[in-house]
Amino acid sequence: MLSLNAMGHARYSGFSGEASDMKVDNSVPFGVVALMCAHAAFLTPYIVLVHGERTNLFTSLLTLATFFVVVFISRRTFSDFGGWLWSSWEPCAWLTLGGLVVLSGFLSPERTASLYRSFAFFAPAFAGYWCGRVLLGDAFWQRYGATLFTALFAVLALGQIVYGAGLAFIAVHHHAMANMLIVLAVGPLTFFIRAKTKGKRIIWLGMLSLGFWAAYLVGSRFTILLPFVLLPLFACFGCIRKRYTCVATVIFLGVAVFFFFQNPSKMLHLKNYESIFYRVEGVPTAAHIAKQHPFFGIGLRASRAPYLEDYEMHSDLTDRDTYMRVVRNNVTSDNMLSTMVVGLGLLPTLLYVAMLAVYGRRVVSSFEPAQCGGLDNRMIGLALFSCLIHFTIQDGLLYPQLSWYFHLLLGVASAKEGLHADI
Repeated sequence: MLSLNAMGHARYSGFSGEASDMKVDNSVPFGVVALMCAHAAFLTPYIVLVHGERTNLFTSLLTLATFFVVVFISRRTFSDFGGWLWSSWEPCAWLTLGGLVVLSGFLSPERTASLYRSFAFFAPAFAGYWCGRVLLGDAFWQRYGATLFTALFAVLALGQIVYGAGLAFIAVHHHAMANMLIVLAVGPLTFFIRAKTKGKRIIWLGMLSLGFWAAYLVGSRFTILLPFVLLPLFACFGCIRKRYTCVATVIFLGVAVFFFFQNPSKMLHLKNYESIFYRVEGVPTAAHIAKQHPFFGIGLRASRAPYLEDYEMHSDLTDRDTYMRVVRNNVTSDNMLSTMVVGLGLLPTLLYVAMLAVYGRRVVSSFEPAQCGGLDNRMIGLALFSCLIHFTIQDGLLYPQLSWYFHLLLGVASAKEGLHADI
């Protein structure tokens, strides 16, 4: 079996029961993971593999290639991984999920486009989770992972602040940009809570402020409002002193007031405001379609309009004609759960949610300070929780780059309990 000692090295004992000490040397697969993370952060290079297809197949294929490199090159270090893998429930769950997702795309009226999108949904999730679980589960490599996340966070934030939309990788939706900054913030957050001096804390706080500024500039209303959800939670669980909570709340309130004063179009309205009525009405819309196609949905790229001819509005936030016009212009629901229920069906959705629940329990149960400079599980939990909140207003897992990072962090957090943990 493979276990980690205090120095982040591996102690390997084969199936014969003999043991020997050896240093884990996974520089090549870790380098591949680092390159994949850099590509996911900046989407550079970006290659269109299928002309006219909007799905990002290139990044999805890169994540899968990264997985194979990590597994096959790491076999000399994790030579018992295969035996453990096939004796666990996890590969069965992942392979079942993959089969159900593919079947959903195959049964869709928009078969080709839905199969492409199904692949882009599953491949980064599968590859990201297992790369995090197998490679970054070693505390020695988690040290470099924290540094990698911090470097990417700094470049992404400074790139937005200095160059704005002038850089190719910045030309993405503000939701995607904000989500990327949230997952990469695990790096500087880890260094911030490990800082021993006030000066170092100020430095890391300054870097985090740059990320917040970048999200501000890109127009992310979610990032501006997120602190008003997280700060009360921190105060309730005793993670931050009440006086600091009050000071931070006043600061973020001032930022929010200025943000909405500077961007009046971002101010929330109940009546005839697309950002509100589309997401509110999207939930009963998903239920309406799920009643017609409960098991495998209609495909992730199929139009929902043909299934809503007899649909009745459940709110008075807008009229039916306006809502249906928006539905025809958008394939997804801007809510990850609703999108999965409609596009994939209840079977894949329930299986995925159940897997997330298990992984969430792992993350929460392993909250502890970082060891050997590794990624801190508390900060991973914070990032993942923030992403889950964000997924209620955004189809984040349909972005391969975001799905890669989200599941990579899930893998890292799961590995805190050990590569061979019995679930």
